[in-house]
Amino acid sequence: MIVHTGMKGKKRILIFSIIISILTLLLAGILARQFIFLSSEEEKTAKGTPVIVSYPLRRTIRETLNYPGTLKPQKTVNVLPKISGKIEKINVVEGERVEPDTVVVLLDDEMVRIQMEQAHAAYRGAIAQYEKTLKGVREEELKNARAKVEQAEKDLETAKSNFERTKRLFEAGIVPKARFEEAESQFRAAETELENAKRNLKLMEEGASQEEIKMAKANMEARKYQYELALLQYNYSRVKAPVSGTVARIFVEEGNMVGTDTVLLSIVQDDPVYAVVNIPEKLYQRFNGREKSLKALVYPVAYENLYPFTGMVESISEVIDPATRTFKVEVAVGNPEGLLRPGMYVNVEIVLSEMENVLTVPASAVVFRDGKEVIFTLEENQSYHAVMQVVETGLRSGDVIQIVSGVDPDERIIVEGNAFLEDGQEVRVVER
Repeated sequence: MIVHTGMKGKKRILIFSIIISILTLLLAGILARQFIFLSSEEEKTAKGTPVIVSYPLRRTIRETLNYPGTLKPQKTVNVLPKISGKIEKINVVEGERVEPDTVVVLLDDEMVRIQMEQAHAAYRGAIAQYEKTLKGVREEELKNARAKVEQAEKDLETAKSNFERTKRLFEAGIVPKARFEEAESQFRAAETELENAKRNLKLMEEGASQEEIKMAKANMEARKYQYELALLQYNYSRVKAPVSGTVARIFVEEGNMVGTDTVLLSIVQDDPVYAVVNIPEKLYQRFNGREKSLKALVYPVAYENLYPFTGMVESISEVIDPATRTFKVEVAVGNPEGLLRPGMYVNVEIVLSEMENVLTVPASAVVFRDGKEVIFTLEENQSYHAVMQVVETGLRSGDVIQIVSGVDPDERIIVEGNAFLEDGQEVRVVER
C-alpha cells in the first residue's frame, strides 16, 4: 500500500514538471519576439542625425517693430485770469482731473459785481424808455395837454382885452407908457404860451417821431452792451478750466494779488497721450503715408505686470534728423483712467502688417540651400529620412515665419538639427 502511493506521487511530479517546462518555453518565445522587435526599432532610430520635428500651424501673424519711446501730453495749457484782483479761493489741487468750464479759482468780485448791478439797472431803465417811446403818451397826459391849451386860450383872451383897454387909455394920455408896454408884453407872452401848448398837444397826439424812436432804441442797445460787458467782467472773477485734463501745477496761493499776465496753474491734456518714438531712416518707406492706419501696443515700464495699452500712429515726421538718422513717429494712446503720465518711458510695438489664418512654421525650420529657402520634411520608410523642399515665405514675426507655398499642414517638418542636413539624409527623431 505504501509502495503504490509513492508511484502516484512521482507521476504527479512528472506531469507538473512537464507543464512548467511548456509554460517556460512559451514565455521565453514571447520575450524573444519582443526583444527582436525592440531591437529592430532601436536599430531603426539609433541610426542617422538626431532631429526634432513638429507640424506647421495656422495662426494670426503680425509683422512688428519694437522701439523705446517717451510719453508726452496732447497739450499743456496755462490758465491766466482775464481781470486783475485778489485770489479768494483755489478750488483744485495738483493731480486733480478737471473738465471744461470747471471753476478752478475764485477772485474777489465785490467791485465788478457792483458795476454789473449798476449797468443792469441802467439797461432796464433804457428798455422802459424805449417801450414808452413806442407806445406814446397816456390818455391822462393828453387830457392835461388839452386843458393847458384851453387855459392858454383863456389867458390870451384876458391878456388881449387888457392890452386893448390899456392902449386906448395910453392914447388918451390917461396911463403912462410903461403901463402900456407891460400890457403889451403880457399879451405877447400869452400868445407864445398858447402856441407852445398847441404844439405840445399836437406832438402828443401824433406820437414820437422816427428820430426819437431811433434815439431811444440806440440808447437801449448801448445800455445793453454796457451791461453785458459788466456781466462778462463779473464772470471773469470765476476762473474756469478751458480744457479737460489734469492739473499739473499750481503757481499761486489764496490771498495773492494777480494780474492778467499771471499764470495761475497749468493743465495737461493726457487723454490721449502720445508715445514719441524715433525710427531708423531705413524704415521710412514702410511708414510714409500710413498715419492713422498703423496699430501699436504700448508697454509702460512703470507697469510691468499691466496689460499693454492700444494705440494708433497719429503722425509721422517728414523730416529726418541728420544727427541720429531717425524720424519721429507719434502714437496716440487712450488714457481714460489717467494711468499714463507725461514723461513715462515706454516700449512701443508697431504693427506694420497683419494676416489671419496663415500657415506658419518656427523660424528655425527654414534654412538656406544654394541661395534658396528650404524646409526639411520627415519621410518614413524602414528608417527616417529628411526630404528637402523649396518654400516661399511671407511675413516674419519673432520666431515664426509664414509659409506661402511648399509645405502642407499635415507634413512633419524638422525644426531642429537641420543646419547641415542634405536631401535624403537619414535622421532619427528625438524628443525636445
